[in-house]
Amino acid sequence: LAIERDRSAMLKKESEEEIQNQRTNALNSLKCASLGEMAKNISHEINGPLAVILGSVHQMNRIMDQESTNTEKLKIYTARLDRSVIRIEKIVKGLHSITRETSDDPFIHVQINSVIDEALSFFHERFLSHNIKINLSGDLEAIFECRNTQITQVLVSLLNNSFEAIVGSENPWIQVDTALFGNNIRIEITDSGPGISSEIAEKIMIPLFTTKVLAKATGLGLSISQAFVEEHSGKIWYDQKCQHTRFVIELPIEQMPSLKQVA
Repeated sequence: LAIERDRSAMLKKESEEEIQNQRTNALNSLKCASLGEMAKNISHEINGPLAVILGSVHQMNRIMDQESTNTEKLKIYTARLDRSVIRIEKIVKGLHSITRETSDDPFIHVQINSVIDEALSFFHERFLSHNIKINLSGDLEAIFECRNTQITQVLVSLLNNSFEAIVGSENPWIQVDTALFGNNIRIEITDSGPGISSEIAEKIMIPLFTTKVLAKATGLGLSISQAFVEEHSGKIWYDQKCQHTRFVIELPIEQMPSLKQVA
C-alpha cells in the first residue's frame, strides 16, 4: 500500500511538472509572437536619436571647416551626441531585457517608477512625434516585489495598445496612476480613447482575439499580460466604469514564500 501511494504521488508530481512545462512553452511561444508585433515600432524609437547624431555631426563638420572654430558650439553638439547615444543604448538594453526568458527570474524588490520608466523608454519618440502627452501620478516611489521584466512587458503591451488606439486623435493623452491598497499596489493606465464596448471587453483577454487589422496584430498581448500578472498572484482587468479606456493591474506588495520557492 505504501509503495502504491509513493507511485501515485510520483505520477502526480510528474503530471504537474509536465503541465507546468507545457504552460511555460506555450507562454514563451505567445510572448515571442507578441514581441514581434511590438518590435516593428522599435526602429522609430532609434531613428529619432540617429537623426540627431547625423545632424550634429554635420553641424560639427561645418564648424570645424571655419577658420576660427567655435568651441562653445562644438560642446553643444557633442552634448547632443552623448545624449542620443545614451538614448539608443537604453533602448537596446531594454529590448534585450524584455525579449529574454524570464520564467526563472527571481522576485526582487523594486520601485514602481523604475518599472514604468523602463516601459516608457520604448515610446519616447513615438509619443513625442505624435503629440501624445504622458502623465504620471501617485505613489511612484512605492516598493513592491516582482519579476520586474515581466511587469515591464505588461506595461509595454498596455501602452502600445493605448498608442495605437489614440494616435491621430485630437489632443491624445495617456495617464499612468499608481496607488497602494492595503497589501497591494495598483497601476492604472488610462488613455483618451472613448472606451471599449461591453461585448468586446468580455473577449479581450482571450488569446488571438483582436479588434485590430489582422496583418498588424496577433491578439496575444493582453492574454500574455494576464498570464504574467497571475504568476504574481495579481489581477488585471478593464475598468468599464471609466469614461475613457482604462486597464487596471493589481499586484501583491510581497509575494508568498511558497510562490517564490516554486519559481
